[in-house]
Amino acid sequence: MSENLQSQSTSLGNNLWQVIFGVAIWRLWFWQNRFIFTKDYWESNTIAVDIKVRAAEIQRCNSFLSATDSNRIEKWIRWIAPTWPWVKLNTDGAMKPSGHAGAGGLIRDYRGVWQIGYSANLGACSVTSAELWGLFHGLSIAWLYGHRRVIVEVDSKCILQLFSHRHHDTGSIADPLSEGPHQCHGGSKPKSRTSFSSTKLTLLYAPRLTYMASNPTATQLTAAPAKRTGLVRCIAIVLLALIVLAGIVVLIIWLVVKPKRPVYTIEDGSVHDFNVNNNHLNSTFGFVIRAHNPNGRASIYYDSIEVSVAYDDQNVAFSTLVPFHQPTRNVTRLDAKLLAQNVAISSSIAKDLKLEKTSGEIELAVRFKAKIRFRVGAWKSNHRTLRVVCDPVMLHFSSSKSFQRTYCDIDL
Repeated sequence: MSENLQSQSTSLGNNLWQVIFGVAIWRLWFWQNRFIFTKDYWESNTIAVDIKVRAAEIQRCNSFLSATDSNRIEKWIRWIAPTWPWVKLNTDGAMKPSGHAGAGGLIRDYRGVWQIGYSANLGACSVTSAELWGLFHGLSIAWLYGHRRVIVEVDSKCILQLFSHRHHDTGSIADPLSEGPHQCHGGSKPKSRTSFSSTKLTLLYAPRLTYMASNPTATQLTAAPAKRTGLVRCIAIVLLALIVLAGIVVLIIWLVVKPKRPVYTIEDGSVHDFNVNNNHLNSTFGFVIRAHNPNGRASIYYDSIEVSVAYDDQNVAFSTLVPFHQPTRNVTRLDAKLLAQNVAISSSIAKDLKLEKTSGEIELAVRFKAKIRFRVGAWKSNHRTLRVVCDPVMLHFSSSKSFQRTYCDIDL
């Protein structure tokens, strides 16, 4: 886009390509909108002639100005975003040959992001009145949305004169709003009073606003839904404050209690009556499990305990233990006896177990799962699932060999 607008090459005679390109974009946009809103279709040849004629006219004007004014400076004009925390309001008004007028505008923030847009059907009035009403609606909406630092841009010199005249009174602005633009056109009064009885304002991306207009003097912008938004905001703030307060309480409790994970080890283990026959296992396993609660303020309730023995990821024995309560800074030893009675196993595992017995020792994994609760003073926590894995646990078939303590991994 920028390369085409800055190109110095010529085309279509002696016309600069940058002029032709800019005019083409403008007129294609114009003819597209005309077709969308009025269904007025024109042939491509007609549009091409329109572009060529207007480009040639602009080229002649530029050549004339360059020849007559040596001090002329060309300046690219673009929309410039305001600085934070300002917003910028751009408004415009227009009137059809039939006398019907409309106005609209939009508000963008310091990043150029669209905040609010609006359009108004004003009925029969002058161009200046339409410009003023577009400005009035824009400022009213900006105020209702809480914007107090607003930069206004309009393209009407007459509006600028109305607001920049140092000695004007309020009537110089109020009159165009009520009767017409007689200040900008030699003081002549319009033939008929401006009618706004059918004024309608459409807001884009502004769902909080409700517009009410029956007469310019009775125009109101109401923000009844905004009150509900304020209530929702208050509720959200209260909920957020409660969440933060609850977090602080939990943090204080944690700092006071300083919870620690319990520690589990297998202190002793034995295997008896071990026999593998026809891919079935029979045996009795015994373990002494040491449970240590290192917490000074939290005791532990073990409401259910399940213990299993696995060989090569296949469970071969299972048992349950009696629930108990473990006080603070306490060590409790649990005797677990697990019976494998005619447990079906695969042929490969049966072969490996026979080899293990021949070697004089067997490597197993002891796992237990418990439903526990913590108690601090009179407070008890909800149930939590404790999973403990002790692997590997080496058992000796000969009682002459001592058992080596096995430390367990905990998932809580």
